[in-house]
Amino acid sequence: MAAYIQQLLFEPKNIIFSNIIESISNFMLTSHLKKRFLIENEEQIQEEEEDEQEEFEETPKEEYIQPKQKDSLFWCIFIAKHGYQEYLEIQNHYGSRQMDLQKKVCNYIKDNTHLLKSVNIRITKAMVQEIISDLMTEIKKTSIYVLYVYAFYFQLNIVIMHPNEKCFLKIFTENENFENTIVLLQKNEQEQYTLLNDNLTLEEYLELYNDKYCIENHIRPLKALSSYKVSELDEIAEKLDIDLEDRPMKKQEKYDEITKLIKWY
Repeated sequence: MAAYIQQLLFEPKNIIFSNIIESISNFMLTSHLKKRFLIENEEQIQEEEEDEQEEFEETPKEEYIQPKQKDSLFWCIFIAKHGYQEYLEIQNHYGSRQMDLQKKVCNYIKDNTHLLKSVNIRITKAMVQEIISDLMTEIKKTSIYVLYVYAFYFQLNIVIMHPNEKCFLKIFTENENFENTIVLLQKNEQEQYTLLNDNLTLEEYLELYNDKYCIENHIRPLKALSSYKVSELDEIAEKLDIDLEDRPMKKQEKYDEITKLIKWY
């Protein structure tokens, strides 16, 4: 193009118009150039859409979400309440965000201690003081008692699968208020937690309840031996896949075998 302009200015008599057309063809909106432009534009749009898709796919594709922090139990609850995207947006401020939330929950509990009666476990005054003490400090690992408070504060029904996946701990509020969201966590042998990507429906929870043994109290997963009939222990053993046909057991043996399988710590 520059050569053509130079020739036009200084050697106009030597201009051959067929050569002019050829020299400026790359700058003319010919059908060929238009087609090439459309193809390049489509490729660019496709690349931009792919980039946007990568940014959008912040929600994990895995069935379970695994928080990267040591206190995985706290962050599972945070994600269950606020969503995975908000969790990612915290970036490098996880410690301060956790402390901020703990203080809010702590202040709320101080003013509403009586409302803790709504959770499905008896929380004594001594336990309340211990929970408040935990919430006021930088917790390395959220305790199950603090989890009961989070369940109440965030209005969540929480199901935690035992590492053996044969039983689960139930943390419900307000006498099994099924209007609250039901979230499922998986605990492993190292006491790290992951969160099921999707909340449980009521039907899914009831199916789980019928198939697996439900632990009402993580400190005492079973009541005293005298509280059970042999048939009741047999039902629990069946849910835990304990073989009673090839290995007949007395009542105490059944009780001990069940206790060994469902202990929480």
